[in-house]
Amino acid sequence: MSVSADLADRVSEALGALYRHPNQTLLAWYRYAIYDALVVDHCQASYAARAWIDVLSVQHVLFCWQPYADMGWPVAWAQPTDLLGLAERSLQGLVDPAVVQRQITRAAALADVIGERATSAQYPAWCVFEAALRALQSAWIAHTHDATPAAHNGGAAGAGGLDDASWYAAIAIAGSRPRAYGDPRTRTAHSDRASTAADAAAQLRWTFFWEWWLREAVPQASLIARSSAVL
Repeated sequence: MSVSADLADRVSEALGALYRHPNQTLLAWYRYAIYDALVVDHCQASYAARAWIDVLSVQHVLFCWQPYADMGWPVAWAQPTDLLGLAERSLQGLVDPAVVQRQITRAAALADVIGERATSAQYPAWCVFEAALRALQSAWIAHTHDATPAAHNGGAAGAGGLDDASWYAAIAIAGSRPRAYGDPRTRTAHSDRASTAADAAAQLRWTFFWEWWLREAVPQASLIARSSAVL
């Protein structure tokens, strides 16, 4: 998939940084450099491309929500699939932005009141909801062509200044936060040995997600946005 030269440079730079990082994670600096390369011309199609990255990221990890849903999340409450579907329809120009903004406000309130703390064992699954909420916010921005955040985010949002949908999606599919970002752990030698395999598996899923994100999601999002703009 062809992308602009600047965006291709940012993706190449990010891939190199991913492989050089000791934990093979994609730092926010590189993700936001890619977002900046997308919206450099500040046209609606560029904001749409930024939003489609979020939508594709949530689609990629949506299955990770099921364990949380099985714990009893009420079907009458907003589901990640609801937020994601609304984001897609918004990007297609099929929804009134005022309707989207009301849903963002309701979903953000749910996240504030009901959302899991980062220390919770259910936090990775909950991150699917957080990612879907941010995808909806990005779609609202693209639709209204307004870079002002749509609503205040509470809960786990803003951990370390990392608040994009893809960050939450990566946590969801890895099943844990990167150890560098977690709370300090006090372990015995036995607990270190027991955690090694699980940590390695989570790290591998984390790295695979960012490889997919850079190699597939970013170019695909750019292509979808350009194709939609032509229609």
